[in-house]
Amino acid sequence: MFCFFFFFFSVPLLFVSLFPALSSSFRGFLAISYFFLFSRSIVLFLSILFRLSLHRVGVAVTELGCCSGGRGFDPGR
Repeated sequence: MFCFFFFFFSVPLLFVSLFPALSSSFRGFLAISYFFLFSRSIVLFLSILFRLSLHRVGVAVTELGCCSGGRGFDPGR
């Protein structure tokens, strides 16, 4: 997780510091495109976490037997 954030925050800073003569419009374009790339990856990561948490809740409900009167999950009944 740390490597993920380190990569996404250090690469643009390194790029801008290596090329200080870039025009401000190109820097703005680079910043906006990088922001959209970063936000899409964050949304993907959060959706994966949400799906995993839903799976864990479903397993817990199945093991408790809340939906079948305490008998556990039995799809044949």
